[in-house]
Amino acid sequence: MRFSLPVIAAATAATLFSATALADVAQPDMDAALRSLETAKHQIELADKTPDKEGHASKASALILQAIDEVRASIKARNEDGK
Repeated sequence: MRFSLPVIAAATAATLFSATALADVAQPDMDAALRSLETAKHQIELADKTPDKEGHASKASALILQAIDEVRASIKARNEDGK
């Protein structure tokens, strides 16, 4: 299965946007966003094992890792605030 960088970026942005929009509703939404990003990371890693994608799969993987870090930081901050 081929993934294009714009598709991955759009999916990541949509996940983060919806998680941010729902952040004041419940923490499980952020957990769901994190799981989605981890699934996307795994899929990119599988795709990156096939012939060269001109570096796009690696770039997408790096962006997903950055998004995972941000979601984890958000979860941590929210837990520390006790909300």
